[in-house]
Amino acid sequence: IKKHERYSAFCRFCVTAGWMKDNPAKSVSRPTVRTSPTLPLSEKEIGKALEKADDPRWHALIQVLRWSGLRIGDGVKLTPEKLDGNRLFLYTAKTGTPVFVPMPDFVIEELKQLPLYGRFYFWNRQTDSKIETASGNARRSLRRIFRAAGLKTAHPHQLRDSFAVGLLEKGVPIETVSILLGHQDIRITQRHYSPWVRSLQLNLEEAVAKTWEQPRLLRVK
Repeated sequence: IKKHERYSAFCRFCVTAGWMKDNPAKSVSRPTVRTSPTLPLSEKEIGKALEKADDPRWHALIQVLRWSGLRIGDGVKLTPEKLDGNRLFLYTAKTGTPVFVPMPDFVIEELKQLPLYGRFYFWNRQTDSKIETASGNARRSLRRIFRAAGLKTAHPHQLRDSFAVGLLEKGVPIETVSILLGHQDIRITQRHYSPWVRSLQLNLEEAVAKTWEQPRLLRVK
């Protein structure tokens, strides 16, 4: 899709600049991409991972990612300033409104027990490491924990998926979930998480039920 968009944009530019008379991109159909449904980790699987997380820092990071929906790069940059009581600051919306997510008390308590790396819970900047390096190290550490827990194909991003799917299965509107995930367009959320929207499934079930033949009324003499 991205290549098609770049090709179309380039052809439009060429026509506008007078380099070409006709736009050949008009005859090229937009590709259809089928996105596989996002597969979260179950609470049982997350529990197994937590049991294998001997380092309190990685144990806390798993909890933060699970209950906040943060990407691992943003989770690694977490500082105490991002916490307001039991609320975690996610980002500032385009309207200038800050977006917070409430965190379970036990996660906040875990964070309070961690010694800080300067200002950070998970990013050791004493060696002037870049955030990409810190995120990569955290990602590899969590993958080792997942493998030790028997979750050979699990990866940290599935904790973000577990956060989103957990909300949708409880009936939270997908518009709200999209805001919490920080998606620029709700269509991104729909593409990845539509199969998990509880209201959609309920509507489907109700629509099918309405097609059932109604019992005939008996005439009473």
